[in-house]
Amino acid sequence: MAKKTRAERIALISEWLETASDETLTRVEKLQKRVTANTKLSQEFDAQAGFDWDAFAAHAAANQWRTRMERGYKRYPDFFGFIQEVYGPWIEKAKAAGRPLVQADIAKVDDALYTRLLVMVSKHGLPDTLDLPAAKDLALRGLNDEDKERLLERRRLTRESVQLYRLAKD
Repeated sequence: MAKKTRAERIALISEWLETASDETLTRVEKLQKRVTANTKLSQEFDAQAGFDWDAFAAHAAANQWRTRMERGYKRYPDFFGFIQEVYGPWIEKAKAAGRPLVQADIAKVDDALYTRLLVMVSKHGLPDTLDLPAAKDLALRGLNDEDKERLLERRRLTRESVQLYRLAKD
């Protein structure tokens, strides 16, 4: 697909804005505000709950996936076993603090491990013994069926809005 000119992108965005309902735009704006607020609340909650992110980041820096062979691990160790061994105590500490670690937390401290985690989860799924959900899956825990459906519908609408935005951007 050829890259669109600035004028073509503006025209597509304008067209989308005209056809998008006020409700859709309001939902996107609300979602953006909610993401910003949730990030701030998450940081405040972590500080109050007693989970030491600085110590977690220091532990992760000393145990990077890229340097595993230097620490005596095989080139291709049992991947999920590696995560359980290296991060298992931190997963339990975070859970005890009231906020389980999620895959995005691993991405913040070890990008190579996170990249490999995405591949392994897509191929094999996440083992039941490892409680390291994606943030979006963590949000579904404890919801009744009606609320789950509502949340999944909101995700679908957001995904469609982002796709339209990207289409107009290209």
